[in-house]
Amino acid sequence: MKIIEIQAKNYHEAGEAVAKKLPSQCKLFFRFIKKTIPKKFSLSWSAYQRYISPLLPQIKKCAPDAWEYMNGISQGSKISLINILAVNAYDLLDNIHHKKQDASPKHCTTVLYRSKVQSWLAYTDEWDKSYRPYYILLRVKLPRYNFSAFTFPLELPGYVTGFNSYGLIYASNTLHLKNDGYGIPLPFALFSLHSSKTSSQYLRSLKTIPLGSSKEDWRDPRTTE
Repeated sequence: MKIIEIQAKNYHEAGEAVAKKLPSQCKLFFRFIKKTIPKKFSLSWSAYQRYISPLLPQIKKCAPDAWEYMNGISQGSKISLINILAVNAYDLLDNIHHKKQDASPKHCTTVLYRSKVQSWLAYTDEWDKSYRPYYILLRVKLPRYNFSAFTFPLELPGYVTGFNSYGLIYASNTLHLKNDGYGIPLPFALFSLHSSKTSSQYLRSLKTIPLGSSKEDWRDPRTTE
């Protein structure tokens, strides 16, 4: 696993710097995702792009920090913005954020141990082993705070686990939406964890974001070819 450390003035600069540090990995990961999604969901890449493209204005408005980081990734990797969105939006196709609880050992696991002296957080990422060769630990130093997160090239950091210099530690093991549907993909909402001082502050920010996740009937006839 690669450890990437960068210092940046803002999120756009951070995204661009990460992409420039991992030029070959970005290309390989993009090819991997572009091959995986059509095969897994029986959906062409162009149809997938059309399905998610209307979300760009919403992301810019409701998740500005994630928007800036995504634009930086696009500029640094020289991969189009819609393709960077596609890399970060496939949870809209994968029906994993449903209300029904799934205790299968095939999914990720989070363990928290707390004592009077210290606390420990353990996390395993077990969604799909084919992603493991691309795993990176990203450490970003910004003017007001720092954050560290596990992520993949071209992806928004924060979708699995990480922490920031405010002392907030998180693990996104399972997320349940009350109303699954078409909306801003979860990685863009989770991105604000990096700048949150407390979990309550982050949870309040979620109320301003029209979240989306997949449903059994996500397929729109307009997206098929």
